[in-house]
This record gives sequence, structure tokens and C-alpha cells, in this order.
Amino acid sequence: MTEAQALAVSDIPALVETAHTRVAGHIHRTPLQRSTYFSSRTGANVFFKLEQLQVSGSFKARGAVNKIASLSEAERARGIVAASTGNHGAAVAHAANAFGAKSLIFMPENASSVKIDAVRGLGAEVRFYSKDSGQTEIHARAFANERGLTFASPYNDPAIIGGQGTIGKELMEQIGQVDELFLSVGGGGLLSGIAGYLKGIGQTLRVCACSPQADHAMYASIQAGKVVVFEADPTIADGCAGGMEEDAITLPLVTRLVDEWHLLSEEATKAAMRLYIENDNHLLEGSAGLAIAALLEAAEHDPARFEGKTVVLVICGSRISPKTLKSLL
Repeated sequence: MTEAQALAVSDIPALVETAHTRVAGHIHRTPLQRSTYFSSRTGANVFFKLEQLQVSGSFKARGAVNKIASLSEAERARGIVAASTGNHGAAVAHAANAFGAKSLIFMPENASSVKIDAVRGLGAEVRFYSKDSGQTEIHARAFANERGLTFASPYNDPAIIGGQGTIGKELMEQIGQVDELFLSVGGGGLLSGIAGYLKGIGQTLRVCACSPQADHAMYASIQAGKVVVFEADPTIADGCAGGMEEDAITLPLVTRLVDEWHLLSEEATKAAMRLYIENDNHLLEGSAGLAIAALLEAAEHDPARFEGKTVVLVICGSRISPKTLKSLL
């Protein structure tokens, strides 16, 4: 069990405001780019929040910087431990460097070589444990607890949720109103932060959660009313893969915040990634492709749904191996 602190949606705006101050100067205010192609195809005003341009290559830098900035000098001096399939590990490594701390990242044995190299390239020590990212996380937290080190969870921590929620604050500054929000979901930290902030300040919007059919532990846990083990298959959206800790504070938040779920096939996700690369001229990884696939699925099901609406999708990262990229094109 962890020492996770239960959160209400009403708590999240204050967490985000605190995080916004802490992370200033350490992260990028990323562009919000209107997509001509996807707007034309869906009838909406479709905007992409380009978190693949964030420091460390994904939105995860926001939570990691906020977490490590919140620690005392003594805690940072002892070192930071994290578990990650890649993006969170790179974010923790980046944040640790920024604050003069050492970082140790446990990764699954089947993690992408591109993401392993990125974590090492940012100065972290990398160790491997299990092929199940949920088990990797359990092992990493136990390792940290036994040695008095700080464990930086990828989602199960108010500081992480507050950091990810700074995207929501930026959206309000950049666009003012969001009618529909499509977000990829793994452990739920991104969705809890952004949707929690927007709904917590009184915004009325539809929140659409997007996960792979092959690996959707959060959705399965919501259906069961508790955290469950999901028998997963491999997915191109590896950033959303894996299980959750038993006391995940994101489970009740995501349960309350999500208005609509989409479970996407590998084929639909890959097709959406191709369309984005071809028409919006940026790279993205599989987890980001989920949100685009869900938007297209929703528009196909109800062609009039998005007419005149402002729709935002977060492109959460862009670490994709040359081999995977070649297979898409």
C-alpha cells in the first residue's frame, strides 16, 4: 500500500495553481495548434495541445518537476526513484537534473529501446524489473521505501496530478472555452489533472477518455468498482499500458470526471497516427494516437456532434522508434 492522499475534484484547482508557480521556468508553455485537416473532417474547431514539444518530450515533465520542486533539499539529496515505461522516467530524470538530484528509474524488461535510451541520456540510472509495468511500479516503490528514498509515482500523487493539470490552466489562457476534451488514459494522472482543473473551476465540457482495447486497466477497474488486474496484450500505446496501485487516488477521480469512454483498436490507433503525421506534420507516439482515433470514431458515429464546437486533444508525447514509425508510413 502507498501513502496516497485522497483527493476531491474541488481540491485540484488549488493544486494546479501551486504547481503552475513551481514549474515556471522549468517547463515550456506548449503551443495550442488548430488543425485544418481534423477540423474539416469533423466539423469542429479541433486544437492539438503539443506536449510532444515539452521538455523531456512529453507532458510528464510537468508532474515530475512539480513533485521534485516540492521536496526538501535533504529529500532531493537522498535521491529519487521512479517506475516508467519511458516518458515518466525521462521526465523524472530531467527534473532531478534541474534540481541537482540523482534519479534511478526502474523500467519493464520489454520497454522501448528509444525510451530506455532517452532516460539514460538524461542522466538517470536505469534498472529493469518484470515485463509487467504494474509489477515494475510495485517493486520500485518498495525499493524506495526500504531505503528512505523518494518515490515519484507516475500518477498516484497529488503533486503529479497538480503538475499535469497545468495544461488545463494554459488551455484557459490560450482558448478560454473547451466543449470537448479527448485524453489518453493509463494511470489517470493526466486526465485527473486537466479535467479536474477545468471542471473544478466550473467549466462545462465533455471529457472523453481514450485507452487501448489491448490494455485498459483503468476502464476495467471503473467497471469493477475497484482496482483490478487486467490481462493485457501488447499495444502501440505503450505509455498507457500497465496496471495501477491498489489505492490509486486517480480511480475515483477518473470515475467522476469522465463522461465518455473509447477503447481503441491497434488498427484505428495506427491509422489515426498516420493521418496526424501526414496532415499536421508532427511526430507522435501511440498513446497520443488514441485520442485522435477516438475523435474520428465519435465523428463517424454522429457526424453532427461536433459542429461549431471547440475540441481539444493533448498530443502527450512523440517518442516512437524508427522501426515503429516505418511500419506506420
